[in-house]
Amino acid sequence: MKSVLCTALLLGCLMACNQVAETGAGTQVDSTPVSPASAAIPETRTHINPKPVAVYQKTVPDELNKWVFQVEVYETARTLDYLVRMQYKELRISDQFRLPPLAKMPEINIKPGQAPFSCIIGFVDQQQVFRPYKEVVVKHEQLRFKTVATYSVSKKKVSSE
Repeated sequence: MKSVLCTALLLGCLMACNQVAETGAGTQVDSTPVSPASAAIPETRTHINPKPVAVYQKTVPDELNKWVFQVEVYETARTLDYLVRMQYKELRISDQFRLPPLAKMPEINIKPGQAPFSCIIGFVDQQQVFRPYKEVVVKHEQLRFKTVATYSVSKKKVSSE
């Protein structure tokens, strides 16, 4: 009796898997079709630029010191990963972030934020639109690095009719 029940259960699972494959349930619907990045962007860089790819700097007013609020973004060995070095007065921190896999090489930009000592790190997408991604901000004399938006890339299955 157990073997008949196990066989029926296994047969039901196999039929359900076959139906999912036939109906195309694995494809996602997206309003913005994007080409897969694997064909356009290599996983690693052959040459890592030692200079920052984007810089934002603002002087911190002080009579005795030459302090700055500064953010620099550097390339890493992995194409979509970036290193961020941040400074406010004598406080220095670093962190990393990863961009979504677009169909073209990423272009990093930094724009001023709303707070006096803040900036937005983002990227330019395929439609040449700046997309905000991370924010560096000073609040209560503390330097903070946070995500302001998340992005994902999906493939849209195009039917050939």
